[in-house]
Amino acid sequence: WARRGFSSALRWTAVTTAGVAGVAGVQALALHARYDPLPDARGPTRGVASPNGRSRTDRVHGAPSLAAREALMKARDEAREFFETKVRPRLGAIPGASAVAMKTSSSEKSDGDGNDVGRKRRPLRRVVIVGDSLVTGVGCRVDRCDGPTLPRRLGEALADAIGADVEWVAVGAKGADLAAIRRDVIPSLRSRWRRDDDDDDERRSSSSSSSSSSSSSSRIDAVVLMCGVNDFKHALTGSSPSAFHADLIQCVHDIKRALGDDVWVILPGMPMQLATIFPPPLRYLAVYASDAWDAQKRKMCDAARRVRFVPSPTASAMQSAAGGPGVAMVAIDGIHPNDAGYGAWAHHIAESVAP
Repeated sequence: WARRGFSSALRWTAVTTAGVAGVAGVQALALHARYDPLPDARGPTRGVASPNGRSRTDRVHGAPSLAAREALMKARDEAREFFETKVRPRLGAIPGASAVAMKTSSSEKSDGDGNDVGRKRRPLRRVVIVGDSLVTGVGCRVDRCDGPTLPRRLGEALADAIGADVEWVAVGAKGADLAAIRRDVIPSLRSRWRRDDDDDDERRSSSSSSSSSSSSSSRIDAVVLMCGVNDFKHALTGSSPSAFHADLIQCVHDIKRALGDDVWVILPGMPMQLATIFPPPLRYLAVYASDAWDAQKRKMCDAARRVRFVPSPTASAMQSAAGGPGVAMVAIDGIHPNDAGYGAWAHHIAESVAP
């Protein structure tokens, strides 16, 4: 009797599991048919964030590029060095000239914003955020034209955490899984930085002396790869976590081949528990699938060097970073974060990877 009862329990468990999976599959198909995608964020996809400050972005068409601004800053520093080493020592022979020079020098120590322009420039770090609609800013307010919130806020949070200027660049495609990221996003990333390298070579060749910061100005320090949500959608058609892991290995390899083996690749986990679009039992399966796909990201730390996994933040940590209980963190589509959610997530990623 015990054996018969155990066999009956197994059959009922299998039937129940199949039934739950069937209901979840029907729910997923219904949501896919009704889903109305939100637009990408409008605004800059590249900027420089400073510690305790906001990102500086090129909002005006025809504004000088970052390479041009760096060249101007370098020229200013070289002119100041020439004055201090070549001109100022000879002013002592001219009556009253030293006093005028000292007065002029003191008046130039701060710029229009009150910043010390004579101080040593902070180091510049470069972070590229690559991926799907999380990178293009789906869910952000489009009326502000601030660009995608996650890349911008991540650059600002990293700048505060490490005490350096951080250039952030967002390169993504809406709805992209790893195959689409490899096909459509990484090649554009490679071509963009090839152009930047050419600009840096031209700038260095025009100057007889080059500072250490300018000689490595095109170096990418880290790539944050936002992926997984569009990949575990394929679970309904038979895709498995192991297949995702194989695609992830190839994607990380492509990134390092495009930007160099020394670049860090950061793989954040997905806070799927925050999504409100999924009804039970699909909600439970979505969170389970997200955790299973995130486990493959964690395995990448053993499969490749300079790869780091950032665990998914808890709901309470996200709520605290967003401003406390009651602050909405999900966009109206029920799946993407809103500006507050993206900001809290960026804060979590920055805290996890900052030294």
